[in-house]
Amino acid sequence: MTRIINLIVYILLLILIFILINNISPSKSGSFKRYDSIDKVKRALEINNLYIPHYFPSNIVWPPAKIYAQINPFKCIVTEFINKEGTVVLEIIQSYNKDFEYNSNIKINNILEESTIEINGNSAKIYSGFCKEREYCSKIDILINDTKLTFIGRFQIQELLRITKSIFRK
Repeated sequence: MTRIINLIVYILLLILIFILINNISPSKSGSFKRYDSIDKVKRALEINNLYIPHYFPSNIVWPPAKIYAQINPFKCIVTEFINKEGTVVLEIIQSYNKDFEYNSNIKINNILEESTIEINGNSAKIYSGFCKEREYCSKIDILINDTKLTFIGRFQIQELLRITKSIFRK
């Protein structure tokens, strides 16, 4: 009889654990959650300064195709932009952990140039190269106070710099 009661108690505990795990928000457990708008991300993460460029090349579709964010273990927002053909051509990662590296959908397979520059008084590391044969790709990592911004796109570095610099325009 004691074994049956112990078994029932263990089963009830397991059910309770599964219920608790199921009710934990993905954004609070360290995984990314998808959001419908930039305003919803601002409210969920309780941040005012979400860096969004004022300039986009004409082939980029607005609003962002996808927006992901997490709260724990640190705040991070990933915004994906597509072109008119539906291909992801720009990703902007805003992270409150300067060592965080996002596994981007855009991969620079062949880095031709790497340098450090200053953008609006902030240190930035730029990478220029190719994603695929004859497809330009560039990446810019910029530190603004406690925030790391990464811009990675299927563009030549001059175009990505223009996008990046536009976040400082009022």
